[in-house]
Amino acid sequence: MKKLDLRNTDFRVIVGPKLITEIKRKSKEKGGPYLLHKSTQATPTIYYRLLNGGGIHNKYFYQILDFLEIDKKDAEKEIIGLTYNGGKFVYTYLPQLDPLLFRIICHIIGDGSVASKHTCRWIQHKDNSHWLNELIKEKLGFSPTVSKAGSESCDAVTISAYFHRLLKYYLNISVKDIKNYESIKKFHKLPNEYKLQFLFAFIVDEGHIRYGNARSLIISQKEKGVIEEIAIILDSFDFDHSIIRKEVSKKGDIVYRLNIYAEGVEKMYKEIIESMKKYGKYAGLWQKQTLLEEYIHTLKRPKGF
Repeated sequence: MKKLDLRNTDFRVIVGPKLITEIKRKSKEKGGPYLLHKSTQATPTIYYRLLNGGGIHNKYFYQILDFLEIDKKDAEKEIIGLTYNGGKFVYTYLPQLDPLLFRIICHIIGDGSVASKHTCRWIQHKDNSHWLNELIKEKLGFSPTVSKAGSESCDAVTISAYFHRLLKYYLNISVKDIKNYESIKKFHKLPNEYKLQFLFAFIVDEGHIRYGNARSLIISQKEKGVIEEIAIILDSFDFDHSIIRKEVSKKGDIVYRLNIYAEGVEKMYKEIIESMKKYGKYAGLWQKQTLLEEYIHTLKRPKGF
């Protein structure tokens, strides 16, 4: 996954005390904030805002670094937070989008919806909503807003508009288009660990695992294009699956589904275990992980058979 180029974003940068000290020292050597302003667009107000722990637009930040001859890579290591559009909330600076951060974005596609001002909501049963809540807190340091979603049994987890910008700057995808299969096509170019997290997230949201008399792992969706993209990802990992079938749901809606066959599930299970070893429990199937374990258990055969 490519590194975030702050200069091509609208983020405002907040830096830590080590860089502030260096900026003060270099500025004094160069003649102070007045000469800095004469050579850049960074006014004394902007300069002192940065020194006082406020956010300044990234273009001014890099102009200051250039004028003071401060190494950009070293300076970026001292960024402690980002804001945007004058917002008061400070977000974690994420120089790269790791698979679990990408996983948060992926849940918008399954059981998510795009709300006003580019915030998104993930709708889930109240017993299961804690998974995304905890993942966001672990990765970004804050808990999202959780509210009731139409009934007492479901929660709506708010996914910050920050992720709208991550989509835009990392993947060149608008959040309003994220559930469009044309956007999902861009995932095929990502490293395997990212594609797997998309697949696992989609199974959490749109998958059904059964292990009784009729074993099955079914993925279904109203948008045929989305299921077709899922099938391409399954093929890329050689996870054996059925053809896509068109059906009518109990509610009377047209849906498209495919079934991942037993051999495909076994291969996928191995990938899930490896992902969880590398990234932790949030890289698995969350509340459906136990169902998957039971499914895999039914596939085991006694010795000699």
